[in-house]
Amino acid sequence: MAIGNAAAARIEPYQSVIFDSSSTVREAARALLERDVPITAITNDILIAQMLANSSAITVLTIGGRVRTGSMTLFGPPGEEFLAGVKADQALIGAHAVTVDEPSEVAIEITRIKQLMADAIREKTSTMFQRRFSIAPMMERVD
Repeated sequence: MAIGNAAAARIEPYQSVIFDSSSTVREAARALLERDVPITAITNDILIAQMLANSSAITVLTIGGRVRTGSMTLFGPPGEEFLAGVKADQALIGAHAVTVDEPSEVAIEITRIKQLMADAIREKTSTMFQRRFSIAPMMERVD
């Protein structure tokens, strides 16, 4: 919960913020609700969208796509196309692995969404709140 609170504290009024699908990012969304900060939220997580939609201060956009089995995560071409055209002030991205310059994932179908989220950030800055990465990425991005 402390990581989520710290991440939410970095969000400023009227920013556009991407919320990835993860339990830590969900805690950040919950903490942001308590602050009642006006933002535009973009997410691939149905639960985060539902939670943030309870605030009249927050405009919520979902990326679209297919729902991942066993979670409420959206992925696939509709969401990828949406994210390719988005620029956001911040992104809260969960990851099971991190390459030199971006998050990665152990599930190949989710990797592309995380990469596009990272690409959508206007200014590239990152803060690692916790080191708990022990799984190697399934896929590495090569440009």
